Amino acid sequence: QQAYHALRKRLTRHLLDFIVLKRMDGDNTTASSVMGLLSLARWLFDKKSMKLGWDYIKKAEKQALTNELFPLLNNIYLVQMENNHPEHGEDLDQIIESWNINKERLIEDENAVVALSLIRKMLITQRTKGLDQNLEIMIPEVLRQYNLVNTWLSRPKLLHAVLSITRS
Repeated sequence: QQAYHALRKRLTRHLLDFIVLKRMDGDNTTASSVMGLLSLARWLFDKKSMKLGWDYIKKAEKQALTNELFPLLNNIYLVQMENNHPEHGEDLDQIIESWNINKERLIEDENAVVALSLIRKMLITQRTKGLDQNLEIMIPEVLRQYNLVNTWLSRPKLLHAVLSITRS
């Protein structure tokens, strides 16, 4: 009985490791690149190679900022704070300020997911029940409800999401 459960757990771990490696191997997105740089930086920090770790964490930060990967950026700032040292690293006050700005963007992204889900639900309801609702009123109302009126116009990613939902 015990041997069976130990074998099952070991096989599950091996299967999980295999799936993770296969996903990483086939994933050419920027997010996977940023995660790789972040993992490398953490490993370098653990090995006390601070200068090289900071080089890679800055590359990860730059890519995450460029591609609006705010959840990953949050992790990057936390790692920067954990490994901040006067000789190696950035100004701690600047990191904290960047982290606070990123938290606001992260909340905007979360609100956008909720708002886009509501818009999608309203459009599906409208289509399936044959209701005639004015999209020019409905969409801005949902965006206003989640404080995204100005945000979705300034962020191409969100604008694209709203447009693709309404098109479909």
